[in-house]
Amino acid sequence: MGASENDILNPDPGHDLNPNYGFIVDRNDPMHRFGPRNTRPVTRLVESEGNRFELTWTSRPKAIVDQLLRWQAQYEQGFFVFRDHERDRYYSGNFIAPLKYSDEAYEKWTVQGIFQEYAGVPMFAYPDDWNNHGVFIEETDDFGNVVPATSGIWTYQAAAPAHGGHEIMNAGTNGVDFATFSYLGYGFRLWLRTQGNFGQCEISLDDAVIVPVLDLYTAAVVASKPVVEHPAVPWGLHRVKMRTLGTKNGGSTDFLISCDALQVMR
Repeated sequence: MGASENDILNPDPGHDLNPNYGFIVDRNDPMHRFGPRNTRPVTRLVESEGNRFELTWTSRPKAIVDQLLRWQAQYEQGFFVFRDHERDRYYSGNFIAPLKYSDEAYEKWTVQGIFQEYAGVPMFAYPDDWNNHGVFIEETDDFGNVVPATSGIWTYQAAAPAHGGHEIMNAGTNGVDFATFSYLGYGFRLWLRTQGNFGQCEISLDDAVIVPVLDLYTAAVVASKPVVEHPAVPWGLHRVKMRTLGTKNGGSTDFLISCDALQVMR
């Protein structure tokens, strides 16, 4: 329920079920921000609410009004898919309250409602426009703070082949050290560089292993690029973890592990 073609509201641009364009889209600020005296601000991700769409259907016949009201009632305890044709995106959720409707003229009605996207809900199609909707989380923020939560010794260093020109590096000689990116969004792409003295690591998403062995060895240096892409992830708060394995490719001269950047689909 909620992720099939039959559950899509706004199925094509010319249908009477489509809301008026020009609707308002917003969501709660996911960050909690506080500023200690005489020092830099601190932020924490605390919310996972998705996008909200304030929708209006103007001058619709009663048949369309009845269909919308049935739709709202059908999914009171479930979810459906709303399609935004302008951005070519799908969102899974439901109306957060009963639809409001009023008669405006003879046999013409206006309907209003708010669609709320929900975290963790399967989708009909996951967003994949990385160039326009993807954002980067680098290994450090603009204040110089290391962004990933780490265990073990990770050293911040400049590296021209890295995505932002810097990375954090681990010796990679044990199987317990890790670096973890937390993010709010859908899927992700992990950007890493590779070279002749890099080792192997494990990648997990929300504590589930998705790449048991990621080999970062290449004979020549290869600039940072997406080495893991995991797009089919519902909206929400997620965690991507790189764990050292203490293993390496037979051609590698060392076990080093670089943690570079995460590109998140918003």
